[in-house]
Amino acid sequence: MKLNDYMFVAGKNGSSGLLDYSSELNILTNKEFESFDPAFRFSGGAIMVPILIDLRATTYVDKVIIRFADAVGGIEKIDFSKKTDRSELYKISGTVFVDDQTVEFDFSDTARFIKLVIYKGEWTPCSPGIEIHGSVKGDFAERLSDDDYRIEWMKLPPKVDRYGQYLYEEWEGKIHTDRDLVERYREEKEYLKNVENSKYQHDEYGGIIDGKNYGGTGYFRTQKIDGRWWLITPLGNKFIIKGTEAANLTDGPGLSRIHYKDTEIVRSVYSELPDPNEFPEAYSLFFVDKKKCVNLLLANLIKKYGRENYVALWREITMKRLKKWNFNTHAKWSKDEGIKLPYICSTGTNDSFPLVSYAADPYDENFEKNVTEAIRNKATALKDDPLLIGYHFTNESGWTPNVVRTILESDGNTAAKRAFVKFIFEKYNTEELKAKFEVDANSVEEFENIPLKIESLTSEEINEFIFASSAKFHSIVRKVFKKLDPNHLYMGGGLPGSNWRNSVAWTEGSAEYCDVITFDRYSRELTDYLKPYLHIDKPMANIEWSFISNQRGYGGGALARVLCNNQAERAEWYCKTVEAHMKIPQIVGMGWFLHYDQPLTGRALNTDENAECYNFGLVDMQDTPYYEFVDKISLMNDELEKIHENG
Repeated sequence: MKLNDYMFVAGKNGSSGLLDYSSELNILTNKEFESFDPAFRFSGGAIMVPILIDLRATTYVDKVIIRFADAVGGIEKIDFSKKTDRSELYKISGTVFVDDQTVEFDFSDTARFIKLVIYKGEWTPCSPGIEIHGSVKGDFAERLSDDDYRIEWMKLPPKVDRYGQYLYEEWEGKIHTDRDLVERYREEKEYLKNVENSKYQHDEYGGIIDGKNYGGTGYFRTQKIDGRWWLITPLGNKFIIKGTEAANLTDGPGLSRIHYKDTEIVRSVYSELPDPNEFPEAYSLFFVDKKKCVNLLLANLIKKYGRENYVALWREITMKRLKKWNFNTHAKWSKDEGIKLPYICSTGTNDSFPLVSYAADPYDENFEKNVTEAIRNKATALKDDPLLIGYHFTNESGWTPNVVRTILESDGNTAAKRAFVKFIFEKYNTEELKAKFEVDANSVEEFENIPLKIESLTSEEINEFIFASSAKFHSIVRKVFKKLDPNHLYMGGGLPGSNWRNSVAWTEGSAEYCDVITFDRYSRELTDYLKPYLHIDKPMANIEWSFISNQRGYGGGALARVLCNNQAERAEWYCKTVEAHMKIPQIVGMGWFLHYDQPLTGRALNTDENAECYNFGLVDMQDTPYYEFVDKISLMNDELEKIHENG
C-alpha cells in the first residue's frame, strides 16, 4: 500500500516558504506505522519548522519518534500538538528538548492531526524522519485538497494565557488572576523601599564621585585617564554606560504581536485576548501594513496599577528598579520620556537612501543630503539636552565582502560601482584590468557597466575598498551630526562584533570619525570578538548584548549560542561578560538588550511564525522582575567603574 492512502504530511521549507508534500511512502499495517522520511530538509533563516501530519482517521497515538539525519547541535526542542477534528483548535501535548539524533515522545492521546514544531538554530540543517506508533480507531477520511491542507498547516495552537504566559508550564509566581498582579505590586513596593543600592557616591548623571573631577562642559564627552578611556559626565565625573534598552511600556513593534482572530484561518496563539472595549490602549495598528496588534503587557499594567494613573506608577516603579539594580543609561532604541536617565539616540536611514544589498551607498551624490534629512529633526531637538550621550547612525549595517560582490556584479552604473572602478583603475591600467577580470572592456565607462567577479580581487584589495568606503560613510555622517549638533558624541553604527554585516576593515575605516565605536555582540566568547580592534586607541562600547533562558516556553532559536538553563546561569554570564569588558582600556560601557522580555507569541517586527520571541528581559511580560537575575547583576553593576579603573 502507499502511505499517502492513509497519511498526509505537509511541511514548510525554511528557505522558500513553500509547502512540500510526501506521497511515495509505505505502511506496514493499519495499526502500526513504520518509520518514514518525508525528505524535508529545512535550513535557511527559519528557526521554527512546522510539520503537519494528517493521520486520516481518529487514531490512538502511543508515541512519536523523530530521527534526525544530521547532527543535532543546532536543534533545540520540539513542540507536539494535536487535534481530533478539523473544526477544533490545536492543543500542545508537550515539549521535548533535543540532545540526541533520536527523540521519543510518549504521545498517549487520540488525534487526527498532529503538528510538530521543530525549533532550531538559524541555518541549521534539519532532516527529520518521523515514526508514529498507535492504532486506528475510526474510519479513514478522504484526503483534503491541497488548499485545505495549506490552511490546516497554517493553524496554530493556543500558546499563551490572557496574561501572555506559557500555557503548558507552571512556575512559582505565575499569574493566575488579576488579584495576583495587584499582589505583586504590593510585594515589590516593599522590595523597593530602599533603592540606594550602591557603595559609591554618584552625581545626578550617574558619574562616580571619587574626589577627582575632570572638568564639566555641560555635556558628555570622552577622556583618556591613566591609559584608560572614560566617558565624562556634564559635571566632570567619570562615567561608565550601564544601560538597558527599550525601558518603555508602549514599544509598539517590540512589545506587541500581530494577531489573527480576524482571518479565516484560526491562527491565534492566544487562549484569550483583552476585551478591546475595556482595554483599547492594548490594541494598535502596526506601522507596517496596518496590521492589527495586541500588547498584553499594557493590559497587564492597567490591571496591576489601575487605569487612572498606571503610566505614572509604572514610571515611578521602573525608575526605582533601575536605580536599585545600578543601571544608569537608556542604551539604545526606544525609551520612556518620563524616565530621566542619560541616553543614546538611535537614528538611521530612510527610504531616500540608495542601498547596496542592506547597506547605504556613501558614494551616492545625495548621501550627505539624505543623512541631513534623516537626522535633522532629532539632532535639532536634542542638541541642548545634557542627558544625551550621543547618537548612533544605522544599525548592523557595516560592509562585508558580500556587499562588494553585489557592487561588482551589478551591470548598472551605480555610484558605488563607479567608485570601485575608480579605485581599481588607480592600481592597474586598462590592459592589466582586462586580464585580471577576464573581460573585454576598453574604458572606465565599459568597466562601470559590466559585471565583474570579486574572485579576481585579492583579499587586501577588497579590504582596502571596504576601508575607504567606511571612511567616506562615517566622515560624512560625522560632519552632518557635528553641524546640526556640535555638543554630543558620534557613536558609530552599532556594528556586529562578527563577520555578519560587518568586517574588520569597515570598523577600522570608521575609527577616525567616531567618538565612540559601538558594537553589538551576543556570545559566550567574552571579549574575544574585540581582539581585531584593540590596536585602535578609541573608546568602545557594546550597546546590544544579552543572555536568554529556555524556561516558560522560551527557547534559543537563532540565539542558541547565548541560551542558558535558568536565571541564575543568565546572571553568571552577565557578570562574567561585563567584568571581562571593563578590564579593557577602550571599553566605556555596555547596553543590555532588553528591559522586558519579548512576547512569547513573537514581536510584531516580524509577521511570520519566526518572529523573535526571547527571554531577554530584566522583567517579564507580566511586569515581574526576575529577582534571581537582577539582584545578582546589580552587585556587579556597582563595581564596574572600579573594575575599569583597576584594569
